[in-house]
Amino acid sequence: MEGYAKTMTKSGKPIVIIGAGVAGLAAAWRLSHVSPLPIILLEQASHIGGLASTVDFAGMRVDLGSHRLHPGSLREVLDLLRHLLGEDLLRVPRRGQLRLHGRFISYPPSPAGLLQALGPIEAARCGITWLLRHVYQRGSAGVKTATSYESYLRSVVGSRLYDLFYAPYARKVYGTDPNDLSVKAAKKRITTGRPWRFAAELVMKSGRQEGAPRGYFYYPANGFGSIPEAFLNGSRAQSVTVHTGVCVRGLFTTADGINEVAWESTGGIETTRAAAVISTIPVGDLARLIHPTVPEDLLESVAALRWRGIRLLQVAVRSRQCLEGETYYFPEEQYPFGRISEPTQFSRQLGRPIEGTTVNIEVICSPGDPLWSLDEESFLDRITDEMEALGLFTRREVAASRSIRLPVVYPVYAQGFEDRLEQLLGHLESVGNLYSIGRGGMFFHGNVDHSIMMGLQIADHLSCPGASSVGWRKGIPHEQFQLRD
Repeated sequence: MEGYAKTMTKSGKPIVIIGAGVAGLAAAWRLSHVSPLPIILLEQASHIGGLASTVDFAGMRVDLGSHRLHPGSLREVLDLLRHLLGEDLLRVPRRGQLRLHGRFISYPPSPAGLLQALGPIEAARCGITWLLRHVYQRGSAGVKTATSYESYLRSVVGSRLYDLFYAPYARKVYGTDPNDLSVKAAKKRITTGRPWRFAAELVMKSGRQEGAPRGYFYYPANGFGSIPEAFLNGSRAQSVTVHTGVCVRGLFTTADGINEVAWESTGGIETTRAAAVISTIPVGDLARLIHPTVPEDLLESVAALRWRGIRLLQVAVRSRQCLEGETYYFPEEQYPFGRISEPTQFSRQLGRPIEGTTVNIEVICSPGDPLWSLDEESFLDRITDEMEALGLFTRREVAASRSIRLPVVYPVYAQGFEDRLEQLLGHLESVGNLYSIGRGGMFFHGNVDHSIMMGLQIADHLSCPGASSVGWRKGIPHEQFQLRD
């Protein structure tokens, strides 16, 4: 670290971080304690936090969706957050519900819950097709030869359960045919490729009583946005400068890498030299900012890396409570939303409107989709019709509402995306002193602890003597991070 610090200090250039989500803020926090260099954070939104933000709505703090810290989160990250948040990091019983075949069952589901939802005949079909598939393919042979999301999951869970649950879920989230998705999309959902082990893991849950709390999670008392706020507040104040409401316009390169960063604010265009640039924005957007421009074939790769978004509907309801659990999950295609959550069931300290509650409804869609383009009133009517049909609340009970469009949420793991992503990231490494991390920067579907860990690891990498952007990804094993729901 000492040799690196001397070289960088002599240059007098700051480290520039693009994006003030949890990955960028974790990197800034660590760097402020291990590096003598000034740090400049550039954020397009008017607030910090990215998808992990907590915003004000209807007299209370509300997250941008349903967020939690799982007890299986990376130990280093959990320990750090316990240190930063102290007693404000609550342990909350998990009472999630899953909608399946017209019934709500506890989530994560147990065999008893699945039997309740599917009924004995349908459950028997699922079991028989799973057994026949397992016998036919002789263990995990089908998994080893799988070439898509569909073929992989049919081998693990059987055709019937795949058709009932995993196929509609994929079409809903990714907006494409499951057979056009990479095997990697399936491996994000199922932790084991061995059919018998999958069955054993499911059976192990059967001892839990349906309707009882299914474990617990950690949650900051004042909202999930307390996590990015804690990183900023815990940074050495003299080291970090944050600019919100700005738009990065260009990264200008020389033979040594990124030399200058230009961004636009209400005051006009500003520029700064940069010792290093850490970007957490979508990797495709990053490639378009580089001058001179990247080669044409790489721009084709950029276009192939697609995202699915969410139009988040936040509703204040004249009701004391809408949900029986803190989050409801909707994998079936007939519902346009993937999750519904009620903030006051995460923490009572978030506040509560007088004689009411608030609900977050995550509608999965993307720019250009009909639901994305609907005006506010028509969108509210469309979704509250669904709420009324589910018996949650009616349009007349809505006291206030607003929708927030989030275009970059789920990376679409289409067939062949791995090669295109590797080609693009490899080119960015060759630029020099440029690092693309986090959910957007690595085209990665993961949990908040994974993004935080990437931020910490890139800061540690930059603090080493002779730190280079070439091959740095080998030290950040993000491929090993398993998605948790």
